[in-house]
Amino acid sequence: MSPTGPSFPCAEYQGGSYQRGDGMKVMRNRYAALALAALLATVLAVPAAANDVPPDECVQCGEDFSVDLIAGGGNSKSALDVGEVFVSNCESTMCVQFQLGDAEIAEGWVITETHVEVATSLGGIPQTKKGNPIPGAFEDIQDHDPGVTDYKYCVSFEDIGVDVGPGDEVFIAAHAVVELPEISHVERRSFCIGSDADTLYWNGADWVSSAFAWVHPSWNSNLSIPLYNDAEWIWEDGPVSPQEGRVYVDSPIMGDIIEFMRGFMVEGTPVSGSLAITTDNGYEFGVNGTTVGSAQLSGDWRTSDLTQPFCDRDNWQSVEVWDITPYLAEGANTLAITGVNEYMGPLDGDANGTPTSNPGGLIYKMCVDSDVTVIDRPYREETAWGDGEDFPGANWATYFTYTIQYCPTDEQFPEGGTMSVAFEDLPLASGNDWDYNDFVVDIDTVGTFVGPQLTDMSFTIRPQAKLAGYTHVMHMAANAFGCDGTYELYHGGSLVESGVYDDSLGIDVITVPNTGAFNDAVLVISFDPGCAFAFPAWDDSLYHGESLFFDPYIVVNNTGEEIHTGDPRMLTVPTDWSWPTPDGNAIWNVYTNVTAGNPPTFVPNWWMP
Repeated sequence: MSPTGPSFPCAEYQGGSYQRGDGMKVMRNRYAALALAALLATVLAVPAAANDVPPDECVQCGEDFSVDLIAGGGNSKSALDVGEVFVSNCESTMCVQFQLGDAEIAEGWVITETHVEVATSLGGIPQTKKGNPIPGAFEDIQDHDPGVTDYKYCVSFEDIGVDVGPGDEVFIAAHAVVELPEISHVERRSFCIGSDADTLYWNGADWVSSAFAWVHPSWNSNLSIPLYNDAEWIWEDGPVSPQEGRVYVDSPIMGDIIEFMRGFMVEGTPVSGSLAITTDNGYEFGVNGTTVGSAQLSGDWRTSDLTQPFCDRDNWQSVEVWDITPYLAEGANTLAITGVNEYMGPLDGDANGTPTSNPGGLIYKMCVDSDVTVIDRPYREETAWGDGEDFPGANWATYFTYTIQYCPTDEQFPEGGTMSVAFEDLPLASGNDWDYNDFVVDIDTVGTFVGPQLTDMSFTIRPQAKLAGYTHVMHMAANAFGCDGTYELYHGGSLVESGVYDDSLGIDVITVPNTGAFNDAVLVISFDPGCAFAFPAWDDSLYHGESLFFDPYIVVNNTGEEIHTGDPRMLTVPTDWSWPTPDGNAIWNVYTNVTAGNPPTFVPNWWMP
């Protein structure tokens, strides 16, 4: 599993946690970074306070760090890698982010709960006496409804522990509940059942199978709906008739009231149901305990003598079709039918009935449609942990450690300001005017450190003045880092040279091809993974570049001389200053703390009034 990991900033802590977030990439190119910083400075007139920094504007320190998010662990057969847990830190904040993998997101996995604890020791993570973690007691507890595919929690170093900072190891328990929702579809199911031996009747002592009734010659020929194609005429058991397997009624004179019952199952949700039914002579029926309808019966027929006013002998041929949809239920259902055969005898002005003149029979057909939910993929829920070491307890649970990474910091040399380098280009032996305005350049020297490691050294050379008649070429030379790396040189914003920096050979590049052109130059030397380096101390009693760890020298085209650090014709000033004007005006004429001479004599802070 390889998710698309987020670019990974974290938010400056604001007393809460942040969900999701896009990142910012740190620009490796120092010149581009400086240019962007200058642009932002002009656009953002009022900078935001630290606590107002949006989550997406906190830049990650150091390298990416992540562990797998393992669900259903405890054994290799059930363990599932569902994503990753990313950890990062800013200058004073650490973030833990759960991120499901691309494949798992496509499959439908979501995170429904997260629990995070960050501590300075394993014992700082809430656990039972037996060493099992207690996610419900963790510092950050979140329920996600609806489920999410990623979640970020940020905490300040101060809230983790006193004096927690870069280089310290912390213990992290990252717990989540992940679920894979059920996938299903609906199928329509249909069935029909007709009257047969599976329909039971009450014989006075028990429910028993119905008998097939003797069929009167007029029954099937006179039905309005030919139910006999799908059902049988049924009744209570009685005397055997000449029709094979069929019986006569027991009471052809007095008539009968027979209770029938048919149980059936409806799979899924009923959507429609119908019952086509008739009885010689009348019936009443119900579904699941509710009376639905009747035909050929009237009055208090159950306690009557079943004569004509109570049981109509003439309309049994009409098959009624009843809508039973509202009475159906998912699962077990019961169809109850009371079948009634009329009285036939003198009370109705008839001869006594016989099994063939007054037969009894029930016939019906019931059809039901239902929607059934078919499970294509069952619901699945798993507990998940950021992969690492097992907790001491018997339950499956893991923790991991993270070393808080140093954030890049920029340091200036000399500390607190811009350094100016001024040159006197006449030979020492000649009548030198010591005006230090033949070529003046400001050099911004910035080192980017990650902890004690130097990752980038940037020199920005900004020519300020050239009052000499001579022409020059300015170089930048250095070999003081003790590490190898790469370099890039820019003139006027364009890359003009790049290559490998070999500290044993050093570097010597032309930063200003023509000191009269006044184009800025930037030299960036980069070290990966970093170089142990510290700026040398600035000595206020050294005035001619002796405090520098690099050599910003010039070549005087007219004389061929090179003026390097340590030459009295190079003057280094650790602040903004005003060089003497016009050309030929000696420096001691402008700065009274400088003593005239060949060369002049300087004292600490000579440029101050």
